[in-house]
Amino acid sequence: MTHQNESEQPTGPRGLRRLREKAGLDRAVVLTLFTRAWQAIAGAISLLLIAKFFPPETQGFYYTFLSLLDLQIFIELARPAFPLVSDWPAACSSGVQCSSSTN
Repeated sequence: MTHQNESEQPTGPRGLRRLREKAGLDRAVVLTLFTRAWQAIAGAISLLLIAKFFPPETQGFYYTFLSLLDLQIFIELARPAFPLVSDWPAACSSGVQCSSSTN
């Protein structure tokens, strides 16, 4: 029987452990990758089921709202670059340059 140090926890087969260490992947990154993969698979299955079982009018509503939700990604990406006007006074009082010119 081999004795493992308490700080060393098994993380799976040796090959996967080595691959994770070489790629610099920690547990959070691996879980995020699995989540994104699941979202892609579930999304593809949903699209197939919607195309098969929903009438054309319902499909139109579904895809319209889906595209509006997809725009949210771009809004969230642009949010840090374009703060809301209500955020400017707080940013200016914290020492952030508030002028519109760039250096």
